[in-house]
Amino acid sequence: MGKEKFIDELKYKLNYLSEEEISKVVTYYSEIIDDKIEDGMTEEDAVLSLGSMNEIEEIIRTEAENYKKENNFQGERKRYICKNDVKLIHVDDKNTSIEINPTSEDIIYIEYYEDKYSEYDILENEDTVLIKKVLYPRFMFFGGFLLNNFTKTKMVINIPLKATIEKLDISTTNAYINCIDLNVPRIELESSNGKMNVKNIEALKGIKMYSTNGSFNITNLKSGNMVKCNTTNGAIVLQDVRTDDDIELKTTNGAVKINSVASKMLTKFRVG
Repeated sequence: MGKEKFIDELKYKLNYLSEEEISKVVTYYSEIIDDKIEDGMTEEDAVLSLGSMNEIEEIIRTEAENYKKENNFQGERKRYICKNDVKLIHVDDKNTSIEINPTSEDIIYIEYYEDKYSEYDILENEDTVLIKKVLYPRFMFFGGFLLNNFTKTKMVINIPLKATIEKLDISTTNAYINCIDLNVPRIELESSNGKMNVKNIEALKGIKMYSTNGSFNITNLKSGNMVKCNTTNGAIVLQDVRTDDDIELKTTNGAVKINSVASKMLTKFRVG
């Protein structure tokens, strides 16, 4: 059997799946066949090495059923307490919303969720805490790393009002970021497919925000340096923003709304 006929039969066997799911499976097996041909196999032998169509279909059906069963699993809630007066908090997360809030406690602590398929590496030294999510494959096709697994969870970073934090460097994907009631000199926020809310913030050394397909809502911001917002397919809303430097706003196919803003220079780029 050649590659084209194999793909046609595979699509027919998987007619109980959505078009998106079928496309993922077809792409996966198509790439395997191509790799085997590059390694010297004939097209027919490459297809034959995959096993019978019934065996392949059974693997995919089992994965689909298991994925649906585990789709709403949230994991175990955990708490990490910083041991030092850190100056930099760096977060590299995936598919998890992040909230940065003040706390009346005198410690910096982070609340998050883990399970056997997803955990965090947390490294702390005298002045820095680095937090990175590590994902382990759960399903080959349906969600890959089960992206929906953490849609109902979030990470919360709690910062004391008198903390010595000098910079927040926060990144996630497919989720929102909220940053409220803080005094942190430098802030950088990034999320793909997620909105950002920044409210009652003093960032005297500047704030930068990046997103794809996400909107920005900034209210009551004071800065002594540049305020930069860059997004695609998302609106940018500024209310009561003050800076001693410039404001740069860039969006594609999104509205820009400004009310009560003061800066040296305001630059707006809107494409689309």
